[in-house]
This record gives sequence, structure tokens and C-alpha cells, in this order.
Amino acid sequence: MLLFCVTNLSNADPVKTSNMLDEKNNALPSSQRDVLNFEATIDEKASFTGQVPNSTYTNQDINSCKDLHSNCDSFADAGECERNPGIMTIYCAMACNMCHLRDRMERCKKEQVHNVHDRFQPLDNANLEYMHYNRTLPIYLPGDLNRMFESILPRFEKRYEINYLSRSPYIVTIDNFLNDQEVRSLTKHVTGWERSTDSGEVNFLGASGKKLSAGRTSSNAWCQGACETHPDVVNIYNKIAEVTKVPRSYYETFQVLRYEIGQKYEVHHDNGVQSKSDENSAGPRMLTFFLYLSDVDEGGETVFPALGIAVQPKRGRALLWPSVTNANVLINDGRTIHEARPVIRGRKFAANTWIHAFDFQLASSWLCTGGSDGTLGPDFMAGLIN
Repeated sequence: MLLFCVTNLSNADPVKTSNMLDEKNNALPSSQRDVLNFEATIDEKASFTGQVPNSTYTNQDINSCKDLHSNCDSFADAGECERNPGIMTIYCAMACNMCHLRDRMERCKKEQVHNVHDRFQPLDNANLEYMHYNRTLPIYLPGDLNRMFESILPRFEKRYEINYLSRSPYIVTIDNFLNDQEVRSLTKHVTGWERSTDSGEVNFLGASGKKLSAGRTSSNAWCQGACETHPDVVNIYNKIAEVTKVPRSYYETFQVLRYEIGQKYEVHHDNGVQSKSDENSAGPRMLTFFLYLSDVDEGGETVFPALGIAVQPKRGRALLWPSVTNANVLINDGRTIHEARPVIRGRKFAANTWIHAFDFQLASSWLCTGGSDGTLGPDFMAGLIN
């Protein structure tokens, strides 16, 4: 098989009204108003999970239709054109009969990604209730976002402690969402902790490098491999799917976060500011499902400055908010800008997954999510034709 891995106060009230702004948005500092007033629809900076190695091939080589690997025919016979269409289109286009898709603009059109590949990906977790299932449309149609949020309390009030902090836009906490074993599994099985980064320049494969984050000083690790397939982690994903009514394949991998004293994440929006909807075949990040994996002695709140809301970290608590509008999930809702306040005493552990409007894993398999979509194994690289 081709070595390719597809790849982001114990007694206090959970909501504290912030004194940093008046009721009107014009009380926000100018830098925050700039973020609030944008109309971007997609984040080019999807989560980074690895980097495609540097290649000696030029753009001219990539645009010419010839196989660039000695084992392309064998890979194609083994079904890799279907399993890993992005890499195979780049390196084995003739063997896969996909020469016309070497151009990223053609390869990553939503109608191409979600129509062509639909036959290879059956509906996962078919026993769960989803809003609808047509990969050529956003998973939430107009009005579905609010319907999902309003359905949380009647569906789960006997299982969790649910608190609506805002209904325009919706900000919801779900206490006791994780049990102690699930918390331990998320923190125990991640590897590769590093200082948090942002995405850098995009190469010809559509994969981005990384650069040290200026606005986020935490450390993070990605729940991949043995972590992602651990039964406790799979159960967490299933519980999120129950709440949101969105299949797992629409999610980015769990990002696990560690904040030491003084570390923070400045005001930002999860869909960025200067991006375009046609640059990511997975569509925008519709929802952020944030999980608190520890209590924090002081500080570390998640603050929504445009709404005057601050959420205290609490072990096992989930925090859910939208990044898009109810009327059209391809349009950002700038009111959900947020920040992670500095930790003052203690240490903060958390995790999050971003949920997209279209199938993220499909788009990622085509190298069309705007971030780094995977890594090539050394055996594959050894077979490249010079």
C-alpha cells in the first residue's frame, strides 16, 4: 500500500459578563472591530499535521502528463487512485487516468471532489441521525444550524448539564460531556507536542508549510494514528456527531492544547479574515467543538469580546459555537471572534475539532483543504523518477 497519511473557579458561574466593551460593537478596540466586520468565508489555514517533503519537480513537470513514480501502475491496480487521489493525481496521473486534474483549480472544484469520490466513501456511523446527506450541498441547509442548537436541550438534558449562554449567535456549554477516562485518553495518546504554529506558504501540491504563531503562545499536538483510533476517542467523535448531527468525516483531527502560566491565544476567528470560499473544497469551518480537559486555578477563560461572554475552563465541559450564519453556512458570522485569556495560576489542557460545511476528509484526500494534507513515506519518495 502507498505510504500516505491523510491528514487542526469551581463554584463560579460558567458565564461572566465582560467589562471590556459596551453593548454596541463600536466600543471594541479598532483591531477587534476590523476582525468583526470582515466577510470572509473560508480559512486557508486549515490545521497543520505534517509537511509534504520538498520535491525536485518543477511546476512544468507537474503540469505535464506523465507518471513520476516507478510503481504507478502497481499503485493504481491496488486501488490507490481511489484511496489517495490527490497524491496519485500529482505523481501518477496517467496510471489513474486523471491528467486533467493535475491543475489544482480543476482538481479541487467542489463538484469534482464531492461527486467523483462519493462512490468510494459510504456514510459513516449510519445509525446516527444527520441533518441530510448529499455531499454536493453543505451539510446544514438554511435554518439547520439554529435547529441543531435548539434541539440540544430536549435531546440531551437528561444526560448532560446544558447552558445556553447566547442564542444570537448560539454559544452553548455542555457540562459532563467527557468522563475522566475520555479526558485521560485524549491527553495520554497524543505525541509530538510543539509550540503552536500557523500555516505558511502553499507549495505546488496545495500543502502549506508552517510558521511560529505570533498570536498563540500555547503548545499543541494532534490526535492522529493510535490516538485517533483509540476506542475512547472514537466514542468522543460519536458523541459529537450525536449533538451536531454531522458525520465524522466532516471534522478535522482533534487538536490538543496545553497552556502554561502566561500563555494565551489572541482575538481571532476560526475562519480567518482574508480567505475565499472557493479555495477550500471542504468549505468553511462551520462549528468549533471545544473540550476542556482540566480545571484552571485562575485565568484561561474563553472570551467572546463581541458578546461580552467569558467561559471558565472546567474539566469535562464542552463549548460549542458557530463560525457561520444560520441563513448561509458559507458566510462567516463575525460575532464569534474569541480569545483564550492567559493562564494566571495552574495549567490548562483543552482539545478542539473544527467541523466543516463539506466532507473534510474527502477534500483532504484530494489535497484540497488549503493546509498540509499529508506526508509521503520514505518508500514512496525512493521510487520517484528523476
